[in-house]
Amino acid sequence: MEHKYLFFDVDETLYSNKAGQIPPSAAKALKQAQTNGHKIFLNTGRPYAYIGNDFFSLDFDGYLCGNGTDLRYRGDILYHRELPKDIQSRIIELCRIHNIRACLEGSRCSYYTDDDTSFHPYYASMIQVCRSSDGMVIEFNWDNVKSFDKLVCFSSPDTPQNMAAFIEDVHSLDFPFKCIKNGEDFYEVIPEGTSKGTAITFIAEHFNIPIDDCYAFGDAPNDLPMFEAAGHGIALGNAYDCVKDAAEYVTTDIDAHGIWNGLDHYGFL
Repeated sequence: MEHKYLFFDVDETLYSNKAGQIPPSAAKALKQAQTNGHKIFLNTGRPYAYIGNDFFSLDFDGYLCGNGTDLRYRGDILYHRELPKDIQSRIIELCRIHNIRACLEGSRCSYYTDDDTSFHPYYASMIQVCRSSDGMVIEFNWDNVKSFDKLVCFSSPDTPQNMAAFIEDVHSLDFPFKCIKNGEDFYEVIPEGTSKGTAITFIAEHFNIPIDDCYAFGDAPNDLPMFEAAGHGIALGNAYDCVKDAAEYVTTDIDAHGIWNGLDHYGFL
């Protein structure tokens, strides 16, 4: 078989929140696929320093981070897009005006509104992951912000209308943003023109490979751009219905050897 390029989301695709680990069968499958000559890429919304040793130990060929804003291959930074300084300042100002808690994410430092982990479970988990990542610097004072590429923002449960006003003001800035709803009360705000899908397109063009040689594995709505960009989209059995509907193939749940079975289905093992 010709060598293929395989792209994997992290949370609930490679990393099981239920088990608190990468399923052993998934780790074994990735190693086997790589041994067979295929290239494996992590394709995630997480900043590079959020990835953690569990994933670095698998020795991916490439790390496509920050929803397409930070692309790396074998230690080389192929592409990195930071927000302009004036736009960073305006984003912080809008968060304060609308009482929006947020994490401002850079490749090496994340800036949180505060360290209140009781506010939201995902906000708490982001802080926990950040604190456990050797390469990530964490700040809880926005006066110390140096640079960031994107943000994850949360509305207060008693004032959900604040988020709508915040998003409206973000779209009025003199810079194109895309706001992705990832839950009932939080959004990911990234530069327009970057996504997990543009990351795949960049890699395909950089290495001069046909899109049909690209296979994307995911579970959540923010993985849909991967499916649109890649020649083949594979949904985990635990994926959202909209992701399953968009997939070429639906494998088993993450905790039922989903990655192994998906790779085996295409003959990569």
